[in-house]
Amino acid sequence: MNFKKTVMFMKNKVLFIFTLASLVFMFIGLVDTIAAKGMASADAAGWAQAIGTFGAFVGAIWIANNQERLRRSDALAVAKMMAATMTYRLVALHNDLVDAYTWFDKFSKEDGTAKGFQYKAEFLQNQPHWSAEELKKLVPLPGDSAYKIAAALDRIGSAVSLIRRDVANPYFNSLSEYRKSRAVFVRMILEKAISNLKSAIEQMRDHIDGVEDIENSISDKIDTSSKVS
Repeated sequence: MNFKKTVMFMKNKVLFIFTLASLVFMFIGLVDTIAAKGMASADAAGWAQAIGTFGAFVGAIWIANNQERLRRSDALAVAKMMAATMTYRLVALHNDLVDAYTWFDKFSKEDGTAKGFQYKAEFLQNQPHWSAEELKKLVPLPGDSAYKIAAALDRIGSAVSLIRRDVANPYFNSLSEYRKSRAVFVRMILEKAISNLKSAIEQMRDHIDGVEDIENSISDKIDTSSKVS
């Protein structure tokens, strides 16, 4: 049982004990009053009204808590379905980013052409994308996979923007060392995106069924570049 579930369990247990103790106390008060003054006394009617009011209050709390549990359960079910539809595409995206990372790593050492840079920008721009509304559906999943995916997508967009600015720079075509230095920047951005995606995929895998083979799909690609975490 994780910490959040433990806190919820203890909270419900304390509420139950408090409710039971309060009802017992009021019931004893009602019985004592009836024994001393009779069923028709004003004090007995007051105790009976207090029990009814308290019962209605507890019932309202229980209904509200139950509705909240149902809402969370529904949201978690939607999150798991969303994760199931995304996981393999995220793996493909992760592996494509590793390939791009490897290309820029090589470019930073051996140099290349502006045309190659431009091609990689288009390659990255055409990768799968999810909107903020779609990622928000993943939030009920344990962990922070939704935020890590959002961070990875943002870094991919940053890499594409950086490449396009560099290609438009006059120094880019004429200076080899400038091209190499820019390749290093893109590689660093992609490295963080890869790390974010890998962590998100592993978190999602732990909470949805039918994706047991994802681990091998990721590992095979990660092994191609020891620098990618």
